[in-house]
Amino acid sequence: MPSALPAIDATLDAAALDAVVFDLDGVIVESVDVKNQAFRALFAGHPAQVDAIVDLHERHGGVSRYVKFDMIYRDILE
Repeated sequence: MPSALPAIDATLDAAALDAVVFDLDGVIVESVDVKNQAFRALFAGHPAQVDAIVDLHERHGGVSRYVKFDMIYRDILE
């Protein structure tokens, strides 16, 4: 299945960098839209439930994705 996410060019000149910042929780750069796209792509095989899955993801913003996956499989995909 092709990815719905854009390709990333990982080529860079490491010598030109003074620092690298990893924003893994969306504090510096808002990442909700990217995560919503990822959830849509991941659950594309369940088109009837994908909106409910993304809604659950958005309503539980501070919850671990592992907990969200448990909720999705338990409460939506059963």
